[in-house]
Amino acid sequence: MLQESDGTLVSDSNLDSFHPHEIFLNSIAKSASKESWQYIYTVRGILSDFIGLLLALIANGSELAVDGDSKDLGIQKRSFENAIASDVKICKETSLIASLLSVRRGVFTNCVDEKSIWKLQKSILDDRMLSTVRKEILAVMRKSGQMKPPSILLYCDGEEGGKSLPRRMVAARIFYFFQSLQRDSSFEIPRRLRRRRKSVQSGGSLLAFSTGLSELNEFINVSLDFTKRKSPPKGDQCNLYLYERLTDGSFALACHTSAQVRALGYRLAENVFSRFGWFATERVPRLISSLLLCDSNQKGKHGVLSCDELISDDSTTNKKRLSDVLKGVSNLLHIGKVVKQIIFSEIHRLNIVKILCRSQKIISLLPPEEMQKMTYYYHGIFTKIRSKYFSLSRIGNRSEVVRRECFDFLISAVREEGKDQEISNDVTTSVHWRDRLMSGWFLLTFVDEQDMNCNEELVDDMWHSCFICLLEEQGQPIQKLSLGLIGRLIALSGNQKVSILQGKMTDEIFCNEFCKALVYNHREDASIVGSNRAQWSLGVEAMLKDSQTNIAPRIVFPFKRMGRGSTTFMISHAQLLSTMLSKLDEGHQRASAKLFLECAKRLASSPPSEDQRNELCTSAEIFAGISSALLSITISNEEISDAWNLILIPFFSDVMNIIPISALASFSDAVRFILQYSKHKQHEPLTMCIMSKIEEKLWRRESRDNEVNAASTDGFTEQSKWIGIMCSVLIELDNKIKTLKPKTWYLTEMAEKPESYSTVANDGDSDFESIWSVVTSRLVPLMLGALAHPYQKCREQIAWCLFCICNCYIKFLQQSKRCQDDVPEKNIADPGSLILKTLCGLKDSPDYSPKELQLCLTTTRFFIFYCLHYGDNKFEYAKFILPLLPIAFEAVKPDDQGDEDSAVDSDVRMLQAQVIKGYRYTIAEISATCFMTYNNSGDISKVLASLDDATHHDSWQVRHTATHFLRCFHGCHKFLLTEKQLKKTTRIVTKLLADERKEVSAAAMSALTGILASTLINDIEIMVDKYAVKANKSVMKKKHQGKELFGTALENEFKRATKQQTSVYFLCAAVLSRPYDTPKFVPKALAALSKHSYERTAPFTVREAVKLCCREYKRTHMTDNWEVHKQQFTQEQLEALDDVVSTPHYYA
Repeated sequence: MLQESDGTLVSDSNLDSFHPHEIFLNSIAKSASKESWQYIYTVRGILSDFIGLLLALIANGSELAVDGDSKDLGIQKRSFENAIASDVKICKETSLIASLLSVRRGVFTNCVDEKSIWKLQKSILDDRMLSTVRKEILAVMRKSGQMKPPSILLYCDGEEGGKSLPRRMVAARIFYFFQSLQRDSSFEIPRRLRRRRKSVQSGGSLLAFSTGLSELNEFINVSLDFTKRKSPPKGDQCNLYLYERLTDGSFALACHTSAQVRALGYRLAENVFSRFGWFATERVPRLISSLLLCDSNQKGKHGVLSCDELISDDSTTNKKRLSDVLKGVSNLLHIGKVVKQIIFSEIHRLNIVKILCRSQKIISLLPPEEMQKMTYYYHGIFTKIRSKYFSLSRIGNRSEVVRRECFDFLISAVREEGKDQEISNDVTTSVHWRDRLMSGWFLLTFVDEQDMNCNEELVDDMWHSCFICLLEEQGQPIQKLSLGLIGRLIALSGNQKVSILQGKMTDEIFCNEFCKALVYNHREDASIVGSNRAQWSLGVEAMLKDSQTNIAPRIVFPFKRMGRGSTTFMISHAQLLSTMLSKLDEGHQRASAKLFLECAKRLASSPPSEDQRNELCTSAEIFAGISSALLSITISNEEISDAWNLILIPFFSDVMNIIPISALASFSDAVRFILQYSKHKQHEPLTMCIMSKIEEKLWRRESRDNEVNAASTDGFTEQSKWIGIMCSVLIELDNKIKTLKPKTWYLTEMAEKPESYSTVANDGDSDFESIWSVVTSRLVPLMLGALAHPYQKCREQIAWCLFCICNCYIKFLQQSKRCQDDVPEKNIADPGSLILKTLCGLKDSPDYSPKELQLCLTTTRFFIFYCLHYGDNKFEYAKFILPLLPIAFEAVKPDDQGDEDSAVDSDVRMLQAQVIKGYRYTIAEISATCFMTYNNSGDISKVLASLDDATHHDSWQVRHTATHFLRCFHGCHKFLLTEKQLKKTTRIVTKLLADERKEVSAAAMSALTGILASTLINDIEIMVDKYAVKANKSVMKKKHQGKELFGTALENEFKRATKQQTSVYFLCAAVLSRPYDTPKFVPKALAALSKHSYERTAPFTVREAVKLCCREYKRTHMTDNWEVHKQQFTQEQLEALDDVVSTPHYYA
C-alpha cells in the first residue's frame, strides 16, 4: 500500500503536509475495521524489513564465498547462506521487490507515455477541416455583430456550454490524471519523510544495514519478530530506516560475485536514488574509501566489503573477490546522484583524482584476466567526471588547502619518472602511462585564472611539468597534452609577461623539441599509413581532444568564401607560437623568432618519409605564428621593413625553393593567416618580394624558343608556387580596403588584441593604391603574357590569379558603395577590362601559334570556371562569363585540317580534343547556373542573344552545343523567363528542328519537348493547330526518282522539306511533352503525324521521328488507363494512330 507505518492523519490541521493521494487512501483505510486498518499501515514496513533482511542474508553469503576454499568446519555450516547468495533467481526477485517498494506507488513509472497517447487520440478525433470552417464562420459573425467577442464567449461548443468529448476519452483522461497523482506521490512521500525526519531527529543516523547474520534461525526469528531488530528506530525514522536498508542492500548486490546480480544491484541503486537522492551524501565517502583501499575498519558498512582486508590475503579467491567489489563500486560511482555529490565537493574531487591517477597500483593486485576489464570501469568513472565537470568557487581557506593538495599530487604524478618496481608485465606498464596522462588531463582541466593569480609557486611548478613532458616524452600522448597545457597557461596569464618563458624560448634545444612536438601533434598521413584512424587506448582520444581545444582559442579563419587550401594546416599551432612570442620581452622576441625559423627551415628540407607532410605543414605554421607575432609588435615602417628583410623574407625565399608543390597549400594558408589582421604597410614588403620573384621566374612568350628554360620541371614548380602565394595575397587584400574604416564586428571580436590587429585605422589611401598599382601595372601584364604557359599547373594558377585580381576590384567597388566614403576610384584602375579584352581577342590574334592558341583557350576555360564557382556574388556572370560565352562556343568548333600539303601537328590535335571536351563541361555548368538571373532579366536576354548567334554558326558542333545549352538553360530558368523571352527561346529551338544534321535536329526536338512541358495547354493547342496545317500541306506529293531539280523547283522542294521536318518535329515534341495525360491537341498531332509515316510521303529521318513518337506514346498511354485516354480520340484519329503503332500482319 502507499501509506507508511506512521501515516495516520490525526486532524485536518496537518493536511497540507500530505500528498492528495495519501489523503485519499487514508480516507478509504479508515472506512475499514480497526484490525484491517492497522494491518494496512504496517504491511509495507514489515515487507520492507523482510526484504532488507533477505538482502543482508545474500550479502552475508556473498561475503562468505571468499573463504570457500577453507577447511574450517564452522564455515561449512554456513553453506545455506552461500546457496541463497549464489542463486541468481532469488537475487533477481529480491531486487525486483525492493525496487517496487522503493519506487512504485501504485502505478508504473512510464505512465507518462499515456498522456502522449491520449493527446494523439484526441487529435485524431478532431476534425480539422470542420474546425477551420467553424472558426471562419465565427469570425464573420463577430465582425457583423451577431456574436459576442471571444473575451466574453467562454465556451465554443458542447452541451450546456461545455466542450464535447466522447465518454471514453473523458474516462481515459481522468484515469491518466489519477495515475499522474500516484506517480507524483512516489516523489513527494520520500520528501515528506525527509522533512519530518529532520524535524524530530536529535542524533546521528543509525547504520541500517548489517551483514552480521550468522545462521538461518537468526534470520527467521528476526524477520518474523519486528522487535528483535538491532536498535530499531521509531516513528518517522523507521520509514527512512527501511529504505536505507534497501539502498545498502542494493550496494551489496552491486558487489556480488555474479555479473548478472551486479547489474541488478546497479539498477536497484539507480532506482532508489531517483526517489531518495539524499542517501548518496553519506554513502559517497564509503564508496571512495573502497577504491582508495583505506577502509580497514568499515567491513560491511553500507553493504560494501572491506577492500583493505581483501588485499591482505594473496589467494586467488580473494583477488577475484576484490575485482568484483571494485567493479561494483565503480558502477555505483556512475550513478547521476553520486556523481553530483562528487562534483560539488573539493574533497571528493581530490579523492577521485587519487583514484584515477593511482589506478595502476590497484589493477596490479587483480588477476591478469581482470586487469583490462577494470580499465574499462575506471574509464567509465572518468567519462562521467569529464562530462559533468565545472569550476567551483573557492570559499574559505579549507577549499584552498584541498585544491593546493590536489595540484601538488597532480604535479608530482606528472613529473614521475621510470616504472614501478612491482610491475613486470606489459599491461601494468601501459596503465602506468595512462596514470601520468590522466594526471596531466586533470591538471589541464582544473587550473583556472584564480589559481594563476594567487600562487606563483604553483604556476612555476606547472610550467616546469609542461617542459618536462615536452622534452622527455617525444611523440607520446602526454607530450601532445603538454601542448594543450601550455596553451591553457598562456591563455590564463592574460596580458602579463611570462618570465619563465624567457629562457626557454631562447634555448635552441627547447625550440627544436617544441617544433617536433608540433609535428607529432598532427594526424598521420593517410596516404602512407592508410586511411585507418589512429587506434588510441581507451580514453586517450578524449583527453587529446580536450588538449587540442586548449592550445589556442578558436577564431574565424578564413573569413572568406574561399576556404583553406590545406586540411592539415592547424591554426591553433600558429596562434600558440604567436602568443608565446608576445609573452617575451622585446629583446628576446627576435632571438626566439630566429631559432624557430631555423627549426622550420630544417623541417621544410626534410627528406621523404611518413612524417614529411606533417613536417612541411609545421614549417608553414611556425612561419605564420612568428610572422604574425613580429608584425603585431612592430609599429614604425623601419621596424616592419627590418622584420621582413632581415628575418622573414630570407627564410621565406629559401623555403619556397625547397618545399615540394604539395606543401604550397599549407604555405598559402600561412600567408593568409599573416595578412588577415595586418595593415597594408605591414605586408607590403612581402608583396613586393613575391612580385619580384614572379617577374624573375615566370615564363614569357619571348623565350618560348629556349627549350631548356621553358621546359624545365623545376622552373615550372617554382613558378607555380610563387603565383599561388600571390593569389593568397590577393584573396586577403580586399579585406584591408579603407572602406572598412567603420569597425567591423568580426575583426574587433575575433582578435585577442583588437588594437594590434585593427584593419586600417590610419592607413590612408596611399598604402592600398601603391599595392594596387603594382598589381595592375606589373602583375596583370605578366599573367596575360603567360596565358600560353606550356604547363597545366601554371595555367591553372595564372587563371586563378587573374580571377583573384578581378574579384578584389569588384569587392572594392562594393565596399565603396556600401560605406559611402569618398574613395579615389580614379586612382584605382580596373584590370577586368584589360583581362576581358585580351581573352576575347584570342581567336583573332595573329600572335599565337596554333598550339599556343589552344593553351590560351585552356587558361580561359579555367578563368571561366573560377568565376563560376568561386565568385562571391553574381557580378562575375554578367561582367566576365557572358562576354566570354561566344568564345566558349567558338572553342567547341574543331579547326580545319589545313592544306593538303601541310602536315597536321599531333600535339595540336590532342590539345584541341582536350579543349573541346573541357569547354563542353564548362558550357554545361554555365547553362545550369541560375543565381545570376534573380531580379536581373537583362542577363537572360544577353544569353539568348549569344545563343541566337551560335545557332546560326557554320559548324554543326557549335549548333549542337548551343542546343543542349538552351535545353539546360530553359530548365533552370523557366520560372524566371518573361513572355517575350519564352517566345524567343521557342523560336530559336524551332529553327533548329530543320537543321541538316540529325544530331542537331534531335537535340532541338528534346529541348522543345522540355519547353512545351512547362507551357500552358491553351498556347500549345494554338501552336499545334498551326503546325498541323503546315504538316498536312508539306506532305510529299510524288517522289522524284532519277530527276535532278534545278532553279525554282529545287528551291521550292527545299522549302517544302524544311517545312515538313519543322512541323513534324514540333508535333512530335508536343506529343512527347505530355507523358501522363492526353490533352485535346495530342490526338490532332498524332493524326497529322500519321500521314508522314509512309515512304512515299516523307524522307527517312522524318519517318523515324514519327515512329519513335508513336511508339513512345503507346508505351506510356496504351496501358491500364488506355480507356480513359481513348475517350479523347475520334474514330478517324484512332485509325490513324493504329496505322502507325500496329504491327504489320502477313495476311493484311
